[in-house]
Amino acid sequence: MPRVALDQFVQSCLVEEIQITNEIEGVHSSHKDIVDVMEKTASSKVQQRLQGIVQKYNLLRNKNHNISLQKCQDVRKLYDELVGEEVIASDPKNVHNGILFRRDSVSVYKGRTAILCS
Repeated sequence: MPRVALDQFVQSCLVEEIQITNEIEGVHSSHKDIVDVMEKTASSKVQQRLQGIVQKYNLLRNKNHNISLQKCQDVRKLYDELVGEEVIASDPKNVHNGILFRRDSVSVYKGRTAILCS
């Protein structure tokens, strides 16, 4: 596969993953917004809102950069860096009220059907 096609495929996968992650957390982000942030053509408001998550996903693609996920604290730190501020900004009720994660159960819905409950 040509390098250009592979890069386009990887970007498409990243955009979809970021959209799904944001949807789960209740943060609205359009395909165009995410692509604009990746290409550094987004408005400053959109750039500020989505830049953290785009940067982290790009770091995950970099083979020379390791993100430690050995402890629960590492997962929480990564979450905060990826989407923490956006989640709270979109709805203050989504703030984590437990020590590391939400104290209460959380459900992810597709339409009206719960597809994941914890």
